[in-house]
Amino acid sequence: MAFIAVAALILVAPQLGLARHALERTRAKLPEKPVAYTAYRAARTSPTHQLGVATAATKFHQAELLMRQACLDIDAGAAAHTLPSMEVRGRVRNDTGIIAELVKDGIDLLMTANGASSFADANVLSRIWQDAEIAGRHAYVSPEVGKEAYGKLLLGDDALTMDL
Repeated sequence: MAFIAVAALILVAPQLGLARHALERTRAKLPEKPVAYTAYRAARTSPTHQLGVATAATKFHQAELLMRQACLDIDAGAAAHTLPSMEVRGRVRNDTGIIAELVKDGIDLLMTANGASSFADANVLSRIWQDAEIAGRHAYVSPEVGKEAYGKLLLGDDALTMDL
């Protein structure tokens, strides 16, 4: 049933919002933060921080692109009053897990760039990190399950062990 793909995308859509907010918070606070035990007086001049934030932002952009494509595929099926093909549904299921993985990895990079204080209960980044970690563990969002389903379909193994 195509609803599985829609339900899974509904679960990862808020993660994209978490990613955006984590990046906004990082861009607002990190640039002027001194980098402890280094010569860098501001994180904005630290290559380590520049690379970490750029990599995180790139992961978030990749996640958004996958989400857009998945939504276009589902919308195309709805407009044609047909279910997407099994291969498309398998790819969407796979991409859903990849979206969650990209978001979790990107937020982790931002947490590292922001330092240990970002894990404090009073820091909103801690809550963002926690919410993304939890949401990324839902059964519909599991990257491994999505990769298994997509791989089976790509290789012609029709004995699916999960719904798409």
